[in-house]
Amino acid sequence: MVVDSAGTVHVVWCGTNVYHSQKPAGAGWSAYEAIPGSGASFYMAAAMAEGSGGVLKVVWVEGGMRYSQRNANGQWSPAQLVTGPFSGFWGPITMITGPFGSVHLLWQAPGTNGYMNAFYMAQDRQGGWSQPTNLSQYSSHISDADMAVDSRGAVHVVWGANAVYYRTRSVEGPWSAPSTIAPADPRGVSVFADDLNGIHVTWGDTARGQVRYTTYVNQIWSAPVGVAPPTTTESQSAPIVGVDGRNRVHVIWLQYVNLNSWSIHYSAQVEGGWSPDATFFEHDHGTQTPQLLLSRFGTPHALWDAYADGSNALFYAGPELAQAAGEAVVSQGIHVPEAPHAATLSFLYQLAPEFPMGSRLEVSVRDGISSTVVVSDTEGTGAWVHRWVDLAPWADRNVDLSFRIVQAAGGGLAWAAIDEVTAGSAYPDIWVNLPYRQ
Repeated sequence: MVVDSAGTVHVVWCGTNVYHSQKPAGAGWSAYEAIPGSGASFYMAAAMAEGSGGVLKVVWVEGGMRYSQRNANGQWSPAQLVTGPFSGFWGPITMITGPFGSVHLLWQAPGTNGYMNAFYMAQDRQGGWSQPTNLSQYSSHISDADMAVDSRGAVHVVWGANAVYYRTRSVEGPWSAPSTIAPADPRGVSVFADDLNGIHVTWGDTARGQVRYTTYVNQIWSAPVGVAPPTTTESQSAPIVGVDGRNRVHVIWLQYVNLNSWSIHYSAQVEGGWSPDATFFEHDHGTQTPQLLLSRFGTPHALWDAYADGSNALFYAGPELAQAAGEAVVSQGIHVPEAPHAATLSFLYQLAPEFPMGSRLEVSVRDGISSTVVVSDTEGTGAWVHRWVDLAPWADRNVDLSFRIVQAAGGGLAWAAIDEVTAGSAYPDIWVNLPYRQ
């Protein structure tokens, strides 16, 4: 799953082919399409990353690792085999585009000893692929592996075996030796690099019955803490960690009691700890590892599959959708002053980070005869924005000032915060007229 720079959610999955679908911000899902050149394979796994200029890059396992990209015009490139033929099962794939245009892949496959290990390869900016490298080199099966790439292009890899292990590599440097983050018998590991290059890691600790979290800052791992209270009858496993633009940490995980009781939980870091975990999916059979992605504004999107109605189905959870169109209005009658300097309306506003398609904020002035829209905005802000409007056409008149949210049906929920509203005379910039003096 990928959330692109426009807030559109993209997903790929495996069936008789590899399929792609997308969901623009505040809109519904598109019809799915089969990626050309993909075919049926028992060992298929797929992953996706965003390239530059609206390009989507996809890899999947089918007789080896295959690669295709969807260009900005919606056309797919011919599929190409980028590794030699595989033998044995190839596990989940992590695919990340680095800050300099390179593509990084991590997956699980049998090593020369026949045991599952973590393998890495990369595509450079010229399109060439490196040879796969066994990073874990473990003497038995690893349980899981994950990867992150920070803003400097450094690669960070974690995996679970008889402990949680970590390796890193700078853009041009060699891989570090494996180091231990924490002793554990982990069921699922996850790593994320935030905007400040802090490294965040979670894992499911079976001995504690708890998802654990740590962060790597200034070359030191923090003491691991529990994301939610430990459970005695339920296994907390398969956690996924993400960090938004405000440096807030989000975690989702899977809880399992038995074949007839599965659930997916969510928590976020708050001052002094973690928010109470929320259950947003409960099912009776076959729920699989969830995925978590955050938009650039911090909106969480979750994706997972479960066995339902006789077959495996793909489930999505994200921002709540509006069931019907509507409006919300705040109005105030004011007298626009007559002054030697222009009368001005000034205010701060903030819109829903992913403002839904078809919705808008309108600011209007009504003088009893007609209404004039002086501000109209359809784009999410994610931060406070300052606007001002010349009220000279209504000088020395009584008017109604209105702030209106117009909500489109079927999209995400629209909201706006308004603050520091003033209407009065503008002050001249006297300082620009002062003569320069030694």
